[in-house]
Amino acid sequence: MSAYAYLFECKGIQRYVFGSGRLRQVIGASDLVANIASSGGGDLLQRALDAAELEANPSRRAGGAFCLHAEDEKSLARFRRLWRLAFGVRHPGLEFVDGAPASGSDPMMAEAAAYGKRTAARENSAAFLPPTGHPFARFNPHTGFAAVREAQKGQDRTLLDAVGEPQLRSEQDSLAARFLSEADATTYRFPRHFKPSEANDDNPVFPFVGNDRRIGFIHADLSGLGGIFRCVKKTATQPEDVFAIARAVEDAIAEAARSACRAVLLDRTCDGVVPARPVLLGGDDVTIIVRADLAVDFAKKFLLDVERETAEAFSSLGGRDRGLPERLSACAGIAVVSAGHPFQAAARLAEDLCDSAKKKAKRADGPPWPSFLEFAVATSTIDESFASWREREQEISATGGGGALLAAAGPRRVGGTTGSESLESLLQLAKALSAVDGRGKLMEAFALRHDSCAEAERPWKRFWAILEDDKARELRSALAECAPATGSDGAPCLDAAIGVMSDALELIDIGAVPGEGGKGGAP
Repeated sequence: MSAYAYLFECKGIQRYVFGSGRLRQVIGASDLVANIASSGGGDLLQRALDAAELEANPSRRAGGAFCLHAEDEKSLARFRRLWRLAFGVRHPGLEFVDGAPASGSDPMMAEAAAYGKRTAARENSAAFLPPTGHPFARFNPHTGFAAVREAQKGQDRTLLDAVGEPQLRSEQDSLAARFLSEADATTYRFPRHFKPSEANDDNPVFPFVGNDRRIGFIHADLSGLGGIFRCVKKTATQPEDVFAIARAVEDAIAEAARSACRAVLLDRTCDGVVPARPVLLGGDDVTIIVRADLAVDFAKKFLLDVERETAEAFSSLGGRDRGLPERLSACAGIAVVSAGHPFQAAARLAEDLCDSAKKKAKRADGPPWPSFLEFAVATSTIDESFASWREREQEISATGGGGALLAAAGPRRVGGTTGSESLESLLQLAKALSAVDGRGKLMEAFALRHDSCAEAERPWKRFWAILEDDKARELRSALAECAPATGSDGAPCLDAAIGVMSDALELIDIGAVPGEGGKGGAP
C-alpha cells in the first residue's frame, strides 16, 4: 500500500512581518504567522482540515510549515486546493512553496519524496504588485504597495495595501500570550505602540525608562535540530514518531521563553505592561523586541533555559536510546537600536549576529554545542549586513600595521564558564569598569584609535595612571579574564583590550551592567 505526503512551507516571513515598519502591523502579522500551523492545533490548518473532513497525521507542524500524511492521494490533493485558497485569502503577500502530494512505500519515504517535489518558485506574492492598467491607483506611503482601502482614525486617514490590511485587522495577541503562563496572562500584557500619542487603554505604550528609547532586537536560533531530525527519521516508521520530537522541541522553546520572561521582564513592568514585544515563536527560532537594558539578560536566561528544557524533554522521550542528544543549545543575536529604527534593518542585523554566534559555537566540540550570544549597538539606520556594518564601524588597523582588529569582542559563550570567550567575564568587566571614574579617557582613546595608534595610546595610558589602586586592581583582574595580553610596561595592551573594553562600555551605556541599577530602573 502506498503512503502520501503533502509539504507546505512559508517563505519570506521576515519581509512579511517587518515590511510595514509599523509596530501595530508587526504585531498583527506575527499573530497571523503564529496561527498558520502550530503543534497545539486550533489554527488555520486545523480549520481547513475540518472543512475538508480530512484525517491526516503531521510529521511537521510549526513555524508556518507542515507536512501532512494520508493514505488517500485524492483527498490530500483536494485538501491542497482548499488550503492554497484559504491561505491566500488570509495571508496575501506571504510567499510559500509546496508541491503536489508525493507518494512512497511508507510514510517516511513519502515525506522524503515530498521534500524533493516542492517547487523552487515562490507563490502568493501578487499582493506586492500594482494593479495593471489603473492610472489612478494610490499607494501606501509606508510600503509603496498599491492601496486597497482607506482607514480613518479620528482626523487621520491611512491608506492600507493588500498585505497590511489583514495585518491591522488581526488583534488577537495570541503569540504574546505564549510568553506568559495562564496565571501571568491575567496580570500582565504587552505594549502595542512606541509613541505615547498613538497609545490608549487597549493599545498600551512601550514602557521605556526616561528618555532612553532604545530596544534590543533579539533573534535566537537552535543549533543542531536538523541533525536530530535526520537521525530520528532513519528509525521512524510513522509520522507520529517525528512529530513527537518536533512538538517536544517547540514546547521546550516556548517554556524557555516563558521562564526568561518571568525571570527578567515581569518585575520591570509599568502598570502591568511588559517592556518587550514578542514577534516570532515557532519551529526552531524566536524573535522578540526587549527594552535595551534588559536585552542581554533576557537572551542569556533564554539560552540557558533552552538547554535545560530540551534536556528534560529528550530525557522524557527516551534520550540516547532513541538516538537523541543530551540536550539542544541555541545562539542569539541582539541588535540594539532606537525604537524608530527600520524593523527590517534591525531584524537583518540581529539574524546576522545570531549566525555569527552559531559559527563560533560550532567551532567547539559538539553536538551539543555551547550557547553563544553576540550583540551590536547600531547608531545608523542603514539597512546592511552584519559583515558590512562590522567592516564600516568596527575594523581598525593594528599597531605597527599587523593586520585588522575589531573594536568589539565578538560572540560570547553563555554558561557558567569564565575566560576570554565568556559572557560572564565580559559582564564582570563591565561591572568593574562602571565603578571607576575617568571613562571619558577610554572613549577618547577608542575614538582616536580609528585614525592614529600613537594618539590613542596617550589617553589610554592616562586612564590607567589616574585609577585608584583598589579600583585598578579589580579592573585589571576582570580585564585579565577577557584579554590577558599586556604591554612591555606591564599595563594592559590597547590592541588586545580594545574589543572587550569597547563592549563593556556599550553594556554600561545601555544599562545592562550586573548589580545595583544594572538592569535599568522601573519606569
